[in-house]
Amino acid sequence: MQLPEDNLIKDSFQEFSREELLEEIIRLKKALTKAEEQKELILKATNDAVYEWDLLSGHLSWSEGFLTLIGYDRASIAHTIDFWSSHLHPEEKQRVEASLEALFQTGGSHWQEEYRFRRKDGSYAYVLERGYVVYDSQNKAVRMVGAIQDVSKHKQAELAKEIISKEYTFLVNEIPILVFSNASDGGADFVNRQWLVYTGLSMEQILGDGWTKALHPQDVVPTLQARQRAVTNGTSYQIQLRLRRKDGIYRWFQVDVLPYKDQDGSILKWFGTYTDIEEVKQSQSMLEATLEELHEKNFELDQFVYKTSHDLRAPLTSILGLVTIIRGEKEEKTKMAYVELIEGRVLKLDAFIKSMLAYSRNARTPVKEEHIHFPTLIEECLAELSSPTGVERLKLSTHLDGEIFYSDAFRLKMIFSNLLSNAIKYQDFSKDESFLKITIDISPSQGRIIFEDNGVGVKEAYQGNLFDMFFRATDQSEGSGLGLYIVKQAVNVLQGSITLKSQFRKGTFFSLTLPNRVPL
Repeated sequence: MQLPEDNLIKDSFQEFSREELLEEIIRLKKALTKAEEQKELILKATNDAVYEWDLLSGHLSWSEGFLTLIGYDRASIAHTIDFWSSHLHPEEKQRVEASLEALFQTGGSHWQEEYRFRRKDGSYAYVLERGYVVYDSQNKAVRMVGAIQDVSKHKQAELAKEIISKEYTFLVNEIPILVFSNASDGGADFVNRQWLVYTGLSMEQILGDGWTKALHPQDVVPTLQARQRAVTNGTSYQIQLRLRRKDGIYRWFQVDVLPYKDQDGSILKWFGTYTDIEEVKQSQSMLEATLEELHEKNFELDQFVYKTSHDLRAPLTSILGLVTIIRGEKEEKTKMAYVELIEGRVLKLDAFIKSMLAYSRNARTPVKEEHIHFPTLIEECLAELSSPTGVERLKLSTHLDGEIFYSDAFRLKMIFSNLLSNAIKYQDFSKDESFLKITIDISPSQGRIIFEDNGVGVKEAYQGNLFDMFFRATDQSEGSGLGLYIVKQAVNVLQGSITLKSQFRKGTFFSLTLPNRVPL
């Protein structure tokens, strides 16, 4: 049966002569040859592996780019889909084949997959394949054309970037310091895992200025001001602040922040670290305290040297003068009077030396914990006072509440001796009776000791200096000026406290609180 279309084609050719038909055939042949040449040039100009798959015959043709990609020559490859499939990476073969099968089943036209393809040398190239399916009038897939692009360099760069990113993330999160970053405006946008673990806050809580919740309240404003100055000026900055640990403890940190800029100098981000300087701060505080203590000690030493030379030389000068007088004196009675004066000066010198020895021993002798029997301690102190003038008219009363008390006997004796001596020396002899009441109240944790007398008292103007070295509050004083200073130093060594209340011409009230060092 002859189709109408065949008659139309036959009729159209009848319009040309034999020579004209031959010329037309030659023209078309040349055009086809030129198109094929252009196609080959295009294929050679690209590195892509271009293919055409005849789905009816199963023949799969490849461009030269495919041979370059996999390292084979044309004689070594099979023009079948099985050859292509056998070179897929085992980990991706099932996925890629299933994707291609799904394309045909759904009647799709465009297909794209990324996978690894084995080269002749056994290595794998990362490739990106794009294909297009041609269907006939019956909607049957008859041909597929496409290109395979080698993306190995791009993929390796991506993998390297991913590795670097993972290494960076690991480093930032595991490095034993606190790391953070801020947006260009200074608001926080990231802190590392160490920061979150340390503060107990979440990433959501720290964003913007939320991280300031972990700062010491006194450090928030100075820190934000330092950040704002840096954002305004585009400069790095450093600040020290206190950061709250998740258990509520504040520790000192030094924060160093640097701007990250683009080629034009615009700030893209800020990066910073927190370095724990708590030990450094404590060392600085200790150093400052030590320097202050050295300053005080130097001042005390200057005073000590001056007063010591003066108080040692004065009695000696007096003694020398009296000796000279005695040599020219003939009356025995007068000589004995001078001898008594010399004895008084010697006793004064001896008392001063004892005070210096007590001062020295208090500074260098370790604290020793001993059971203290206060009645015995008071008796020993009175016995060692060498019967000072006025001791017989001082009415002494003691009241002891509690029994077990442990402390340093040497320093307690030093404290009691000086306070007892002062109560005796500074009696108000204008009064009919002088008294000293000692009250001792002992508890398991401490001992409270009160010395209360009705002596001459201390003027209010002098009370602030009463515990200073070589300070004398009254004209009545003939002491070294070391007594109450030594008392204060001994109380400090025992980690206790002492306070004073006094009214001139009425009396003085000393209150001591000392820890009870009962052995565990």
